[in-house]
Amino acid sequence: MQSTRKQQIEELRELVMDLDIAMFTTRDGGGQLHSRPMDTQQVDDEGHLWFLTSRKSDVVGEVHAIPAICLTYGSKEKNTYLCVSGKAQEMHDQAKISELWSPMHGVFFSGGRDDPDLTLLRVIPTHAEAWTGPSGAVGKLLAFATAAITGDGEALGSKQTLPT
Repeated sequence: MQSTRKQQIEELRELVMDLDIAMFTTRDGGGQLHSRPMDTQQVDDEGHLWFLTSRKSDVVGEVHAIPAICLTYGSKEKNTYLCVSGKAQEMHDQAKISELWSPMHGVFFSGGRDDPDLTLLRVIPTHAEAWTGPSGAVGKLLAFATAAITGDGEALGSKQTLPT
């Protein structure tokens, strides 16, 4: 059965928020890739991913120059991995900043949610792939044994392309 767009967004949201921290990869003007860990604040109802950051950060400058980005998430413990590629853009939306703000952000932005250095990055996904497999030591051991006995590598996990 074909899943609806709403179901697809919910699946992406569950994966992203369960994994939480993305390695946010951009490209500089010379073509060099740069990655840094960033906390995903939200996956909205349109499937856009939101991040809070500093206007002065390299990530903002690189997104302005080349908006094509890649987000990677992973958890060895959960045996779940996710790669999202898309276009990022800086946004100045005080209402959205207020919606996403938590006291934890005050550590980085002493001016609070009105700090002039605080900005948003919105990522509009164009492609997403997830890899999942059995988690926990026993689950991984059983999956490996099954794959070894049957020769079926799919027992170790599966890859799924998430429509965007």
